[in-house]
Amino acid sequence: MYFDELLNGFDHALEKRTGHDKNFVVDHFIDELRAHLEKMEIASYFKKFPSNTLFTLDRYEGNYAVCENRTTGEMVDIPRAMVELHAKESDILRREGQSFVVDKEATKATREEIKKLLD
Repeated sequence: MYFDELLNGFDHALEKRTGHDKNFVVDHFIDELRAHLEKMEIASYFKKFPSNTLFTLDRYEGNYAVCENRTTGEMVDIPRAMVELHAKESDILRREGQSFVVDKEATKATREEIKKLLD
């Protein structure tokens, strides 16, 4: 996230300027701002995708799950924190509430379809 890098740079510049490693007021402000920005980012993801949209988890890159929208074929980056903890590559994800979870039935059906094509 661009803002995360910006906030870290701001925090380090203030620490260098004041000569203190910890400035609790500034650190608290930055933590609150970071949390607010993360909530805004999450909200923007949910506006983009209807709840019935399915994704194929392609890979993880840093703090993001790179997924293919199964309807449009578009590749999208979903914050890793929003993806079910045990999701792995090739799993089918669906939106549930404020997160993306593995759709076990769709994942199983897709794997069976691929197996049939390979046989």
